[in-house]
Amino acid sequence: MWRSRLRQAVTRAFSQGLSTRKIALSISVGLMMGTMPLVWGSCVVCLAVGWWWRLSHPLIQLVNYLLYPVQIALFFPFFYWGGRLFGNPTTLNREFVAQLFETPLAGLEQLWLVNLQALALWGGINLALFPLSYMVTLALLHRFLPGSV
Repeated sequence: MWRSRLRQAVTRAFSQGLSTRKIALSISVGLMMGTMPLVWGSCVVCLAVGWWWRLSHPLIQLVNYLLYPVQIALFFPFFYWGGRLFGNPTTLNREFVAQLFETPLAGLEQLWLVNLQALALWGGINLALFPLSYMVTLALLHRFLPGSV
């Protein structure tokens, strides 16, 4: 089911005049944003990046939504390793949740810091993986859409 939706979105973007490079860039941006450890912000960031680079917004959002389970699964590793990277290993456990309910502002401040550290780690990883993702996606598009240049 998801393959057919992705194929339809790629075919639609291609028939609307987007180049293979723009389609590959749209998919790569969706892959990158689909792993961002920030649920509420990934759609907004996808919209902004798609508008800025004039990419296929439906294709970016489709890939972003397809990776939603992966995004949720990566929250805790990003939170943990982001904290370890910055020397502030915060674990999201029952005590943290209790603190969030007892003193909401202090809990939100700590959650903000943990999320910021996770985003920094995510950004560093994606700086390295984004070009690779783009090249692989472009190669796959050239393979499966042989008429495209």
